Amino acid sequence: MKSHKKYKNKNLIYLIIFFYIAIFTSGIFDIKTKKIELKIIKYSSSSKIFSDRDYINKKNYLFLKNKILIQQPRHNNQLIKIKINKKVIIYRSLCKKNDNKYYSNWTRIDQKIEVKGITCTHTTLVSKRFLPGIIRLLSGGPIASDPIFIELIDNDTKIEFF
Repeated sequence: MKSHKKYKNKNLIYLIIFFYIAIFTSGIFDIKTKKIELKIIKYSSSSKIFSDRDYINKKNYLFLKNKILIQQPRHNNQLIKIKINKKVIIYRSLCKKNDNKYYSNWTRIDQKIEVKGITCTHTTLVSKRFLPGIIRLLSGGPIASDPIFIELIDNDTKIEFF
């Protein structure tokens, strides 16, 4: 009787080990952060605002002309880090449904744009000046990411993801 019990316990141990290996090699509990799709492009009236949606700005194109757009996924929740070598002005377009406390020390500007999505419409613009170095930007949310536009003060400014 005891040997039968030992045999059952051994099988149970093998079964647990098998499930343990199957679960952790399948990637279900993958702790690596997923790489987000970010692009730096020159803004134009036909530019897609987000990297994974066809949403475009439908208002006040002239204000955004000659600015740089950082395309991010519409529902990004990861920090965006960029490195710049010159002073810049960063503009964020806000949606009333998002938590916009992060922008309390940014300057609200008179210009409006319209990036209309299903869950959120971005209209209000805020700006902030940044010195050369590494800039950490929240993606926005929680409803949708906030678009990022950059005005170059010097033409030879370099922007790269960090």
